[in-house]
Amino acid sequence: MQGVLPLTRGFKRVMILKNTFTNFSMSRFCCISLKGPMVGNNVSHANNKTKRVFYPNVRWVSVYSQILSKNIMLKVSSAGMKTIDKNGGIDLFVQKTSNRKLTAPLLKLKKDLALFTAKKTETETTA
Repeated sequence: MQGVLPLTRGFKRVMILKNTFTNFSMSRFCCISLKGPMVGNNVSHANNKTKRVFYPNVRWVSVYSQILSKNIMLKVSSAGMKTIDKNGGIDLFVQKTSNRKLTAPLLKLKKDLALFTAKKTETETTA
């Protein structure tokens, strides 16, 4: 299989997609910071350990694209919201980030932004 990296973990064999998050879909997964569930232990007072899952704080958020003049619905964690604010909005974040680190909805947004700016510059040069 091309583009797939095999990893061994205990007795199970886990396959992880190498350098692509486009086919990666998870219910509790942040589109911006790529945070997903982690596995750990609950530790009791008697030091008994039982497995548990730590979920990221993911919420559906409406993010406004200034270039496209419309809202985009994304599943974003609180860390992802801070990242968007730090980079100056969703448009600048998507344009700065490489395609390898973007999920499918953000890749589509990046393509839409490129098409829109190309059309805009084309109409300015003809006018």
